[in-house]
Amino acid sequence: MIDHPLLLLLRTLDRDQFKKLQNFLKSPYFNKNKDVEKLAAILAKEFPELNNAKRLAVRALHKKVYPSKAFKLDRMPKLFLALSKLVDQFVAFERAQDRELDNRVNLLHYYHDAALSQHFDKSLKKCEQILQNLGTKGDKDYLNKHWIGLLSVRYQSSTNELDKGQRLNEAYLHLQTFYLISILRLHCLSYNHKHVANYEASELNTELVLKQAGSSPFNQVLLIKAYYHTILFLRDQERDDSFKTVKEIIEKGELEDHPEDQKLLYDSASNFCALRIMNQQEQYQGELFELYQFALKKGLLYLNGYLFPNTIKNIVTLALWLKEFDWVENFIEHYKERIEPEFREQIYSYNRANVLFHTGQFDKARDLLELASYKDIYYQLSARRLFIKICYEQQEISLLESLVQSFYMFIYRDDLVASPAIESNRNFINLLKSTINTAPGDQDRYQKLLNKLQESGRMIERRWLKEKLSALAGE
Repeated sequence: MIDHPLLLLLRTLDRDQFKKLQNFLKSPYFNKNKDVEKLAAILAKEFPELNNAKRLAVRALHKKVYPSKAFKLDRMPKLFLALSKLVDQFVAFERAQDRELDNRVNLLHYYHDAALSQHFDKSLKKCEQILQNLGTKGDKDYLNKHWIGLLSVRYQSSTNELDKGQRLNEAYLHLQTFYLISILRLHCLSYNHKHVANYEASELNTELVLKQAGSSPFNQVLLIKAYYHTILFLRDQERDDSFKTVKEIIEKGELEDHPEDQKLLYDSASNFCALRIMNQQEQYQGELFELYQFALKKGLLYLNGYLFPNTIKNIVTLALWLKEFDWVENFIEHYKERIEPEFREQIYSYNRANVLFHTGQFDKARDLLELASYKDIYYQLSARRLFIKICYEQQEISLLESLVQSFYMFIYRDDLVASPAIESNRNFINLLKSTINTAPGDQDRYQKLLNKLQESGRMIERRWLKEKLSALAGE
């Protein structure tokens, strides 16, 4: 029961929202089922954790909601479903309250269709006042401005008021701005998926969109400018100028009124840095570290209040590359509670092991890895590679060869591993096998392997391999 979709949804609410939900359920306009209201009151006593399996068992809840009735198997599922539907309505209702302009524009439509001229004029002035006070913050605001202009023209056409042409032109520009922001966002999502997963972006008319987005007056709109430059650097990794433009917009906080766009643009900039680092552009490590620090400060990396497992690993690995040992120790301890409880100990354990490895404490790192079990596929890959590196450092060659072979089979056997990850892990294994199979002291052979590493495409653990091969080649 504690994993029931209803409880998962309720855990996303804060205490104030849950109290509002209870008031919502007391309204006969929304809810006429008193048993639903009673169930919510019982769940309120378990909120916010909602994780006591004994008290939240179906029979226990049935006894509290229906103390005088015998248990009936289908009664509680129906009640859960009824409450779930009402929680959905409540969430939608609450979000609508945060969009006063949307509500006003809906009223504007109604008054126009009902030919209530006085009501229309009053609502039109209120819409214009809201826009003046709040400004135009995002694509939805431009769409609302389009409708405000279009509806006012329709109204004017029946009353012969002034300057319909100017309002129509403004309505067109606002609609085109809404379209450009929306389509640029879609392009951005497509390019991001293409770079980080086994996914091909759909064929969209990118050139035409970029041409319009780069022209006046659209290039003066913040979101269009940000997405325009983001797509440029996602398409062409040499567009460092566009990357710096977007990074500056992010770090100046200009996107704080657009949290969803800020997150997508941050992700895009981070992906760009990661790709450059993978392609041996190590100067982007500092750029990415700054982006991570900004994102942690602004809370951009949380999902339901928790940090994504791979994000934690990426931050730790990057900080270790930059030898920010004090910073990373503090990060691991400070953000431990931000790891989802189900995965907390294994993720904490792996990242602690990684820190221990980078500070030369191989036995302690190995002990942590041997005690842990990893559910996340990319943590499994990382833990296997870390164990392989420890065996290399400790020169346990027989075990190392066995681990390398089993790892090679693992990456091809698991369908959850994306093609780019398969390629980079395969290249790592192949080069490491060549390294350990080279006769000791054969510096020419090691130099050839080092050259191969520098010329290779996708390669995970590139930094560590370069360090080992450079030492063997006598550099």
